Amino acid sequence: MVSYIKTGEIKSSLQELVKQRINDCASGKELSQDIVELIKHNFLAKFVHYNKEKGVLEVGINRSSPTSIYPDIYVHTIPDTQVVEWLEDSYKGMQCDLEFYGKLLSASKPTNDSDVVLM
Repeated sequence: MVSYIKTGEIKSSLQELVKQRINDCASGKELSQDIVELIKHNFLAKFVHYNKEKGVLEVGINRSSPTSIYPDIYVHTIPDTQVVEWLEDSYKGMQCDLEFYGKLLSASKPTNDSDVVLM
């Protein structure tokens, strides 16, 4: 099936999805794969982990130069109350990014559409 998504609705739909997934984490569930993929895509992160004890999202970003022998991974810690705002600032508007977001949104729905058409 094909899923049709308006580009103007993508950002608000992603915000709702992130709120829901972070609330699930705070209530004891594991961090969902769709949020991990979103964060890795937006920040080129190497890893994403939700620390339940501290209530923070930990994101590892490689800051090493191309000539470095060992990776220099910096871990950002974001309180779960600020994750939505933090991700909101990272949204990208290029066509390939919007297609990625659309596929992420359609995969989170129970219908699991295979193709996404941006309108």
